[in-house]
Amino acid sequence: MKLFEYQAKELLKEYGIPIPRSELARNLTEAIAAFRRLPHPVVLKSQVLADLPPSWLRLLSRMRQRCTSR
Repeated sequence: MKLFEYQAKELLKEYGIPIPRSELARNLTEAIAAFRRLPHPVVLKSQVLADLPPSWLRLLSRMRQRCTSR
């Protein structure tokens, strides 16, 4: 059986297995808002194309700057 991550989480929840809260963020603004809403510590899981590391590093840097200045 092949499942998407969100499907696997729903299945685990149905069996009473605790799943950490999560949010989908499509841009920096959404990521910062999610960071502020979620219980800490927060883990960032990214799904980006492998050939875009510079943009990924810029995103992390901007998030770090904005989140530490909250």
